[in-house]
Amino acid sequence: MNDDNLPLKNDFSHQLPKISVIGVGNAAGNAVDHMIDNGLNVSFLVANTDTQALSMSKAQIKIQLDDSLIKGLDLNDEASLKYKDTIIFHLSNSDIVFIIAGLGGCTGTWVAPIIAQYTQENRKKIVSGNSIEDDHNNLIIGVVTEPFDFEEKNKFIIAKKGLDEMRKHVDALIVIPNKKLFKTQNRATTFREMFLKSDEVIKNCIESISSLIVEDGLITVDFSDVKSVLSNCGQIVIGTGYGSGEDRAISSVLDAMSNPILDQLSFKKAKNFLVNVTGGDDLTLFEIDSILNRIKDEVNEDANIVFGAVYDEEKTGAIFVSVIATGIVD
Repeated sequence: MNDDNLPLKNDFSHQLPKISVIGVGNAAGNAVDHMIDNGLNVSFLVANTDTQALSMSKAQIKIQLDDSLIKGLDLNDEASLKYKDTIIFHLSNSDIVFIIAGLGGCTGTWVAPIIAQYTQENRKKIVSGNSIEDDHNNLIIGVVTEPFDFEEKNKFIIAKKGLDEMRKHVDALIVIPNKKLFKTQNRATTFREMFLKSDEVIKNCIESISSLIVEDGLITVDFSDVKSVLSNCGQIVIGTGYGSGEDRAISSVLDAMSNPILDQLSFKKAKNFLVNVTGGDDLTLFEIDSILNRIKDEVNEDANIVFGAVYDEEKTGAIFVSVIATGIVD
């Protein structure tokens, strides 16, 4: 038989969604290194004015900024425009762009919203007259930390301004209040351990979303389902939990939904949920069913729940659950 008559063998590998994470400033750069060290399977970029921090970063792509970019939010000035093409070049083909920043300082607070706006503007094109539609309809997700309580008051004022700007240009925004993180630690916790905990929370948030669509799925979630939950949804709440032993399924979901770092009350008010269960060879269908039913018991009966289960052989013996709530009604 002639090879030309054989059915084409489809290669779907190129169709996997591309996910990029860009860390802006020193705090976000540290979070990126933490994710790389933990083997998160996405593309990493960092942008910073700090040359030394950039040189030590483990990210594949490094963007050197200069101080002129952080002196204002005028995107038409020479200082910001010279970076626009570089940033768009690296992010335009991504299906999900996570923009990480620690708010309260200079670089992360001012540049992260600029990068978000560049990415937002690039995905739009004028069709006719004043009509605008999405060209490359990627998801833009901001992941930001707020200052600790012990930091100076001016940092909170600066952080608030950066947060307000960030909201304008992202589809979804995850806000991690470090003051709540502080309350989960004890007197013996070191300064370094505190910031590592913050990096771990950021990693868990990004992994909760990315693993659903790029890792092996026992119960798969289509990228379009993820987009339907996260597109233009505003601020979102994520809880992550862990369980082991005989009652690990229920333990993991209760741990996720009672996460002291995040706002549990918002779960009750949310309209949409994206749930990710990760386990090894010993994860059973009964456990998955128990987790999903417990979540249904805890949330609004009319809530839309998009659910996926991911296999990870290294997690045999334990279950990890993440619950992402969107469409939160005040």
